[in-house]
Amino acid sequence: MKKYFFLSLLSFCLSLFAWAGDEFSYEDVFKTLKLPPTFSIDPEGARDGGPALMQSKQPDDKHQFLVLHAFKPEYPKYQFGGWVRVDPELTGSRDAAGFFMQTSGIDGMQRSYYIGGAGDAGRVLPADGTWQYVEAVLEIPDEAVYVQFGVSFRGGLSRTKGKYWVDGAFVKPLPMDQASASVAVRHPLGGRLVGDSTVNVRVEGSFFGTYGEDMNDFFKVIELGEGDHVIRRVYHIDEAIEFELSPADYPTGVDIPIRFHLEEKESGKVRSEIASTSLRRVEIDPANSVTVDERGRTLVNGQPFMPIGLYMGVENRVDTLMTEHFELIADSDFNTVKPNTILKSSILRRERTAEEILAIFDELEAFGLKCVLHISNVKDFRDDAHRKKYLGMSYNAVEKWQGLEGSNAILRKVVETLKGHPALLAYYTGDELRYSWKDVLVEKRLLLREIDPSRPTWGVFMHMHLIPRMLDCYDIIGVDPYPIRPFYGSIGEVQKWAWEANRSGWPHWDVPQLHNFGQYNSAPRRYQDDPEAFKQRDQRAPNLDELKAMVLTMAVEGSKGFLFYAYNGLLFEAPTIGETFEQRWQDAKDVATLLKHLEPFIMSDHDREEISWVRGNPDVVGTRMLADDGREAVIVVNMVNQTREVVFRVSSSVQPEVVSGHRVVMSPFDGGYELTWSSDLVDSLVLQISDTES
Repeated sequence: MKKYFFLSLLSFCLSLFAWAGDEFSYEDVFKTLKLPPTFSIDPEGARDGGPALMQSKQPDDKHQFLVLHAFKPEYPKYQFGGWVRVDPELTGSRDAAGFFMQTSGIDGMQRSYYIGGAGDAGRVLPADGTWQYVEAVLEIPDEAVYVQFGVSFRGGLSRTKGKYWVDGAFVKPLPMDQASASVAVRHPLGGRLVGDSTVNVRVEGSFFGTYGEDMNDFFKVIELGEGDHVIRRVYHIDEAIEFELSPADYPTGVDIPIRFHLEEKESGKVRSEIASTSLRRVEIDPANSVTVDERGRTLVNGQPFMPIGLYMGVENRVDTLMTEHFELIADSDFNTVKPNTILKSSILRRERTAEEILAIFDELEAFGLKCVLHISNVKDFRDDAHRKKYLGMSYNAVEKWQGLEGSNAILRKVVETLKGHPALLAYYTGDELRYSWKDVLVEKRLLLREIDPSRPTWGVFMHMHLIPRMLDCYDIIGVDPYPIRPFYGSIGEVQKWAWEANRSGWPHWDVPQLHNFGQYNSAPRRYQDDPEAFKQRDQRAPNLDELKAMVLTMAVEGSKGFLFYAYNGLLFEAPTIGETFEQRWQDAKDVATLLKHLEPFIMSDHDREEISWVRGNPDVVGTRMLADDGREAVIVVNMVNQTREVVFRVSSSVQPEVVSGHRVVMSPFDGGYELTWSSDLVDSLVLQISDTES
């Protein structure tokens, strides 16, 4: 408690000081502030001989850090750093001395980033007493409510010994060095122009200039094609534009870039250029293909298909093969799986052969299940923020496969092995990856489009502000808000994220939460003998009403696919928290059944309609959906755990049928019905109307 009181007091005191420009004046800031014991001002320690902040630490000293500035973020990225000088005595393989930035979010979680020192998140500095300039860029998560910037020792705290000095500390919004744009290409799937027919292209541009600049000084430009083959160039894009693209514009197998940039009016200089997406005319087998139409609907062999799926990773936790669960899943309304462990088996303790993988796909086909192939765990190393990372999941990742090395060589072999299989639905190429991976993801997308033009790529975002800037990374996008966890938001978070995905114009399959987030945060094995203690930590899985509200909110916001995370959560969490797999699985199946019932409405060839609200509420969202056979469905969702009541009307000669939900009162009104629906908690209402009047 004393620690938190001290930090709160320190942050409050620092908030009283304004910072001049980008740098802090330590002499001004600290002359009225009592420093922690290990911190002091060295009067002649700065690079110019003036005062500098110094921390001196012995192995027995308690770890302390100092917040220089705390603020609410207003921009998506901040640059921070300064100069650091390290005493030669600083030792320890994981010791770090220098600057940190830490974000705290509405979920109560803190995320820190360190620079200026050794350690897995820091930069190694020579301990020779020379000044070193260090800086970094922090992308602010959407859920961050405040940011702290400061200095600290980190790692190996019991043995850390030495001194370091900091000078010229700064933190500032990073200039927007890119145009942010969204593009909706209305044709069969994500950049693929199929066959010889003329296609319509629709482009919507949203642009942001450099921080502090006047957008009136720039032209906003969208350009289709490049070099000597520019098909269309349009200035001042404030509204969507549409145009036709004929087979004569580009031959088969040639990429057609769609570029967005800002152009200075006076000089003509191009600023903030991005290649947002590209088109390619391809040849595919229409009898064995997966495409997406102009409404964002997935088409399998030309017929609408709505994925109702499950992430799977069951091999990692129990001694059983994932194939033993396919029959159970197939005996439900789930129709798709996304196993995380196809290429490598934990049980076999080796990479699977091509023959073994094909056998799994044959089994999926026999059960009538589609598979999203998880290939983001093929290692593709990049030096990201001074740490070696690789694309995708950390478990069961492969560096070599079938005698091949290198991610592109492995991907080519895997895809060539499976690309004609009827159970293959799509390729999963990115799981919650940051902007620093954009070039890799674009490379993978183009490679896969070259090898297998008959299947799309899919990737999931966990930061909304990245969606418009990374649309060219995937053919289909998704979001995974996961709202049911301590100190987090409501189903309204799902609505916000799904709305952003839909606003991009890209087709999206979204990821509802099925798991208990406590499995990640609370070391659940400690509570196996005491489920009540686990529950008291407010760690739980979504209940049935919350599950329905999540998927229905996604449907309201345009989702055409739902892949739940995760089936393995049902297997391993339930015993820990005193539940059974059967209980949790039944809830999952009930939601899949509801989605299957709504599939004709979600996947219809009709636009959504507004609900005729008599009295609405911002916490309640809804829509009307028309099926191709003339039936109508009305979906209404209360997104908060508070009492909400709404009143709306429907035109129908027969009373609507309640498919899901309760506490609704219907009264005949002027050729239809007026409905009053109230809810005390997160809940949803689904109505079906068989006889409608327009």
